[in-house]
Parts: sequence; structure tokens; C-alpha cells
Amino acid sequence: MKKELQDKLFEKYPKIFRQKDLPMQQTCMCWGITCGDGWYNIIDTLCHNIQSHVVSKGDSASTEATQVKEKYGGLRFYYDGGNELIRGLVFMAESLSCCTCEECGSPGMQNEKGWIHTLCDPCRKNIMEIRKTNAEELHRLISEDHKETFQKLADDEEIDKDRAPYLEPAHQGPGYID
Repeated sequence: MKKELQDKLFEKYPKIFRQKDLPMQQTCMCWGITCGDGWYNIIDTLCHNIQSHVVSKGDSASTEATQVKEKYGGLRFYYDGGNELIRGLVFMAESLSCCTCEECGSPGMQNEKGWIHTLCDPCRKNIMEIRKTNAEELHRLISEDHKETFQKLADDEEIDKDRAPYLEPAHQGPGYID
């Protein structure tokens, strides 16, 4: 999603998107909303309804997004908190995304082969150009905070072998040829 649209959602619903500023070790919201602009209205309507419900019910229905993304051609809205009504709202939004073009918001369909996308016919025909433009925009927007965090991870002096046994040399396994 373009930064302008994402920031609009973050500004309108600060309590729902409170986790956006937490580090990646604590939440996936640090990566932002990772889907196409075509689902902006679905997410906006979902958040509006969640916020209205939380205001009427108080803290018992408090909801925080932990990740918002595309997966298997549909919207995924992961969250903490909520209640049965919130679950129903999220289910409805995720269902609507499966028949709404992720890129432009027009009625769309999921493809039957390859990587699953929900797109309208015009966007499906231009998907390679759309994805290239989106990737270029994403690379441009990587924040200095994320670059710094990645550098810190890369600069770690030592890896804890007990927590990452898959990094052990292959000769410890059967069939190793030296």
C-alpha cells in the first residue's frame, strides 16, 4: 500500500495501529500494511467499524492490529483483543477482498494458476508493470530505522548455536563427505 494511504489509516485509527512503531521483534506491524491500494476502502471501513464498536463497548472490545497483509490472494488482518463482533467484521473484510482487485479496488477474481492474486482483468494484464512500480516505491521508502536495525542484526558478534542449530556445519550430519 502506498505510504500516503497507509499513513491516512494510521492517523485515523491510532489505537488500532498502535503497534506500527514497535520493533520487528515485537510485532509485524512495523512493516506497515503490505497489500495493494485497492483494498484501502475495505481496511478503512473495517477499522471504522472496529473503532465504533470499541467506543460503544469500551476496553472489553479493544483491538490492535498486529499484521495487515495479502496472503493467497486475500486480505489478512491479524489482531490482538476484540470479541465475536470484531471477528465477524474481520471475516467479512477478508471475504470481500477475495472479490476485489487488490491494485485498483474494482471487482476482481482470483487466478487459478501460479501465485494467487485477486485482480480485475485490466490489472491482471498489466501486473508485471504494476509490481515493478510498487517494488521500486517500496525500496525507496525503506526507512533509516529499518536499515539500522538490519545492520545491527548483521553485525551481531556471535550466533547462539543452541537457538540456531540449523547453522551447524553439514559434517555433523550423516552422509557428510569431506
